[in-house]
Amino acid sequence: MMVLDWVFDTPNQRLTCKIGDDLEYEAFEGGSLGYKKTYRGEVTVLTENDWYVEKHWISDNFSDIVGVHEENYEDPIIVERSPGRKERCTNGVGPDGRYLDHLQRMQAILECEDTAEIFHRNNTIFETPDRGRTIFKRTPTRDTLYEAMADTDRWWTNMGMPCMMQPRAKGYELSSYEEMLAFGVPRGIVDICRAGKWDEPLRPDLQKQYIYPTK
Repeated sequence: MMVLDWVFDTPNQRLTCKIGDDLEYEAFEGGSLGYKKTYRGEVTVLTENDWYVEKHWISDNFSDIVGVHEENYEDPIIVERSPGRKERCTNGVGPDGRYLDHLQRMQAILECEDTAEIFHRNNTIFETPDRGRTIFKRTPTRDTLYEAMADTDRWWTNMGMPCMMQPRAKGYELSSYEEMLAFGVPRGIVDICRAGKWDEPLRPDLQKQYIYPTK
């Protein structure tokens, strides 16, 4: 399977992927507005549709780094992304047997497993990458493309980085113990975070795929 390690520079809202020493991509609004490819100093602009061909070129030339692309639209593997929600894995499956998105990112990235959830209410989620010493939040948004899939007008939680359904996702914002208390997070939970004793993230190894906000 081909897995690409995209990095989201949250403060500057830039999503990039570096492969080897000479190849780098930047995705604009999750790829919905195209890509910039820089290969051996030469810059090429790719459209959203170009990307699906480009992935085969990456696989043909860099499989020793990123793996082999296993695109399958005719008979894809079907996995359960969450209870009751099944997904056709047209881009292959990751090393954990789970979904890969159009950017070849693992489901663990899309599920924000680089952080541990602290508190969730009304589509605002407080999270921590380091057992409560640092507090992030993801806020509600209506700036999504989910309505194309369902006739609904509702709020959603910002994804950790832009994706196909949330191409303008802001990702994590820096928060604080004081903001959690003002939001109504129980003081006992806040005290556990202050002590640095909250749960570890499921996938702290994925933190390298973010430049987190610091202010």
